Amino acid sequence: MIPHLSLIRTINSSNFFSESTVRQFTIEADEPIANNGTNLAPSPLDLLNASLASCTSSFLRFHANKKEISIGKIEVKIKVRFDEENMLVFERSITFENTISDEDEQYLLEKTQHTPMTKIIMNTQKITTTILR
Repeated sequence: MIPHLSLIRTINSSNFFSESTVRQFTIEADEPIANNGTNLAPSPLDLLNASLASCTSSFLRFHANKKEISIGKIEVKIKVRFDEENMLVFERSITFENTISDEDEQYLLEKTQHTPMTKIIMNTQKITTTILR
């Protein structure tokens, strides 16, 4: 995997709404009203889910094209829940527009375990934090 370096600047001016600058893009985040947010943007967990879904879709498109598998549109759904041990579980389901062989389906299913976001989520990374003065 090619190293990815990000510099993200986030400003939270009030409540839970924040704006992050990533390269030339602005990404907003907030919490739902039920979590005391203002529901003006997706939650951070929503953004993580979108990252997993979009990474999965792109990765599968790459591998389908490489093997000349005609899959048509890809739909990736992510459902997040806590299991009985209070562990976060990402339930990912994938639908292809075109019907593909069982062999191609198994190949693409195996590839889902190797997407960069899947690896990041499954192999929890170390996070260090410093407060600057």
